Amino acid sequence: MRRTISARWWRPAVTVLFLAAVVAALGLWLRRDGDRVLVAARALPPGALVVALVPVVLGAVVATAAWTVILDGLGSRLPRRAALRICLVGQLGKYVPGALWPALAQVELGHRLRVPAPRMVVAFGVSLAASVLAGAVVGSAAVPGAVRGGGWLTVVVVVTVAGFVLALARPSAVVAVVRRCGTLVLRSGWSLELPEGALRRSLLLSVAGWLITGTHVWVLVVGLGADPVRALPAAVGGLALATVVGSLVIIAPGGIGVRELVLIAALSTVVQPATAAVVAVASRLVTVVGELLVASAATLLDTRADDTPASPGTTRRTAPQN
Repeated sequence: MRRTISARWWRPAVTVLFLAAVVAALGLWLRRDGDRVLVAARALPPGALVVALVPVVLGAVVATAAWTVILDGLGSRLPRRAALRICLVGQLGKYVPGALWPALAQVELGHRLRVPAPRMVVAFGVSLAASVLAGAVVGSAAVPGAVRGGGWLTVVVVVTVAGFVLALARPSAVVAVVRRCGTLVLRSGWSLELPEGALRRSLLLSVAGWLITGTHVWVLVVGLGADPVRALPAAVGGLALATVVGSLVIIAPGGIGVRELVLIAALSTVVQPATAAVVAVASRLVTVVGELLVASAATLLDTRADDTPASPGTTRRTAPQN
């Protein structure tokens, strides 16, 4: 009983403590540099926040396409509107403490369209791996001096880029590893058949998604006076790197705190830390609003009744049960 209670409550407790530490650290920092942050915040044009919403929304749609091609490759082709709703609404679960909520939400939404749960889980895992790898590659742009300066950053950048190139050139090797891991995790005889082209397209779409989404940080930092050329790699690469690192810290819902810290470090190479902090907070605000808008729009556009079984005469294509 004690072990059960401990396993049930330790993660939320650690998450609460982590968020409390983030708030405390933020309060101490604002106490010291609050005036500079306030000046930078007042200098941020409101129009920049509105313009920044556009790449956030477009990036979310492209990221959904990267997930969809994996699900299609596994044998479940959903209507475009339904795919958007399942992916985008499911991804909102990342703001709930715990790492599995997005996958569980997608499984539940997919179940209503008769998509087998194992297929949804594998699609989530493969697309997440592709996104993290692509994000790490794009994020290497945030440390342009890493290779020249040597050290462990050189190793990280080289290994990341090499892994991406290998996955792109020889997706069969990645598919074999994913198939083996899927069998071990699912503990069943369900076979994973993922065409090489699906993984390749997902990787390329993930890169495009990171590049598009990162543009919103560039809009914000340029709006505060940063040089457009110098700020581009720090903004786009910095967001990708910050988001990937934040996603790996599972005790931080949505990477809160971690993402901001990494993004501030990346942007501080082109602007003052106080300005970078304002951009990081504004980026979080724009991202949350953009994700809510696009998820809501996808839900409204998907006019099909999920609880109503598809009639024999409909053209909706759903996956057969394995």
